[in-house]
Amino acid sequence: MSPKRLFIASIINAFMIILVTFIWGVKIAFPLFLLGALILYIYVKKASGKHNIYFLLFLLTSMISEVLFLYDFTSHQSWITLGSVLSNIALLFLMKPIINKRNRSFSKHNIIELIVGFIGIGYSIGFIALRVVPYMPEISLFILATISFSITVSVCFLIPNFHLHPDNSLLFIIGGAYVAEMCFGFIYLFLYPEIVILLISVLAGSAVKIVLAKYLTRFEVIEKEGTFKQFVN
Repeated sequence: MSPKRLFIASIINAFMIILVTFIWGVKIAFPLFLLGALILYIYVKKASGKHNIYFLLFLLTSMISEVLFLYDFTSHQSWITLGSVLSNIALLFLMKPIINKRNRSFSKHNIIELIVGFIGIGYSIGFIALRVVPYMPEISLFILATISFSITVSVCFLIPNFHLHPDNSLLFIIGGAYVAEMCFGFIYLFLYPEIVILLISVLAGSAVKIVLAKYLTRFEVIEKEGTFKQFVN
């Protein structure tokens, strides 16, 4: 199957997860999580021509933590935290070549938007975290997962402002969807268990993986082209 068809298949699988979750419940949809991860890994391998061990680690650990989170958070918090931290580490390693690039520039024209965005996201994460802390069996594990998550999201939003290649804008989508997945997931599990909240979380989680896969297929081009030579200061 061609990379294009694999990418379309991953989108169809994401909507199948939403449909199955809505009709029969998210636990029935768990096998589709694994299928989606497999499709996306094969897609990136075929499109880039090589294995990506960090992407595979991200897919596996994030999928395991998501499934356990939705299945029984209280009983599996340790494994969920481990999966979450490992997936965040894998995602940071995926971004490492861009983070380490010496040719760095900072776009100052949107500094206000960036500050406002960080305040808004920080407030959202902090608000949800404070609301769900009373439900945490192990607060220390929750804090560890929250810190690693916050660092990863911050990197996703900062890279496009230091490396102005247009494809880096996909990281804004990845970071935003990642925040939505986590926030709506905790809201559904502990604060407001309505199906629409769960569907938003699941959709956001699928968006993170699909957009990240698309971003990784463009990674070599981003590294070679670097940033724009001209940018607004």
